[in-house]
Amino acid sequence: MLTIQALRRSRGITLTDLALLSGIPARTIASIECGIQRLDQRTREQLAHIFGVPPESLQPGPPPALQEALRRRALAEARLLMPVAGAALASAIALAPLVDALTREASPAARSSPASARPTPELLAAAARAPGSTAPAARPALGLLADVSPTELLSALPTAAPAVSPVPLDGELLTAGGPKVAPGADGTPARCPIAASGQIVLTQGYGVGTHAPASRWGALDLGVDGDGDGRAEPAATFGALVVATHTGVAQVVLNSWPGGNYVRLTHSDSGWATAYAHLDQVFVTNGQAVEAGAPIGTVGSTGYATGPHLHYEVWRNGVNLDPTPFLQC
Repeated sequence: MLTIQALRRSRGITLTDLALLSGIPARTIASIECGIQRLDQRTREQLAHIFGVPPESLQPGPPPALQEALRRRALAEARLLMPVAGAALASAIALAPLVDALTREASPAARSSPASARPTPELLAAAARAPGSTAPAARPALGLLADVSPTELLSALPTAAPAVSPVPLDGELLTAGGPKVAPGADGTPARCPIAASGQIVLTQGYGVGTHAPASRWGALDLGVDGDGDGRAEPAATFGALVVATHTGVAQVVLNSWPGGNYVRLTHSDSGWATAYAHLDQVFVTNGQAVEAGAPIGTVGSTGYATGPHLHYEVWRNGVNLDPTPFLQC
């Protein structure tokens, strides 16, 4: 059995990351990890889907025996500390008048200071907005993930990413059966988004892992197999040219989280849109008209990524689609 906390830490995922990926509040996940809250079947399946493990292999927190031992230890420590805390509180109450008298004697000006001189919440807020202030800038409220578009989410999330060590990516050749969609005059994104000499391979499929639920996060992760062994090598993948799979207008979000350098192309007349995330370099600007096949950047590992790859999405009239039938790789 694998604990959620052990799995999360082994993947380098914070509570906040897991909350964003699953839509489950971080406080709820923390309570489940500590054994305070029960892990229901629906939550178990959501987390197992993200980690890519069987639901029955997930254990919410420490084993029951360890939980009971920790609970007993906490109770014992609390009993030992109660007399000490009570004595400290009594001493503080007894000494309060003396401390107050000494403070007033040492600082008579403090008694005459007008109340208006004290910083108010309004003044503090104004100081935070003042030029040169070190207070963090306000970010737009995210609300529920289900109510936030991918672009809004990327622009609203923090841009600082935790350090993640790149690792080799296991992949499979893009040999999925079924008819392929042919390019059309209506802006159909029917071509390969990576232009490289090696074979393009799939490193994460549609609607699984971090691409679930597919209606919101559906995408394919693509890499380059440079030596023909069926695996995407970081050296062959990093820096590979990314090209537009259809005509459209670019929307660019740099240094976002979790998508890193992110480009979205929208063909407004037909409703087609595609997204390209984790780019290393970006060759287009916000609002630029881009032709099909034009370079838009290079593959990288910016944002939340375990190694260089292209996160590729296809949308039609606001509906997320499986990109597989559209790929011409």
